[in-house]
Amino acid sequence: MKEAVFLKNRDKYERVEISNIMYVEADGSYSKVVTLDGVYSITVNLQTVYKKINHPFFLRVHRSYIVNIQCITSFDNHHVFIDDIAIPYSKARKGELMSHLHKL
Repeated sequence: MKEAVFLKNRDKYERVEISNIMYVEADGSYSKVVTLDGVYSITVNLQTVYKKINHPFFLRVHRSYIVNIQCITSFDNHHVFIDDIAIPYSKARKGELMSHLHKL
């Protein structure tokens, strides 16, 4: 099951394809998983989510965010964008992020 995870939605777990996850945001000891189909709030911290997803498309760009680099539509000097959603990236993680984004 390397291409999907099960995320809890109310009283049941739903299968979510890894490719459908756009980004994950830290929310205290919880994490908010934003997918193409909706948002899941899970009782797992961001570091644990990052370790469990363990997929080459996912990159931690900030202490509070993990993004699916295939969903990035644009970027500037301080943010990556997934459509209209601005996600900050830290200076410490900028080099690794830019190595995944092929610029001309």
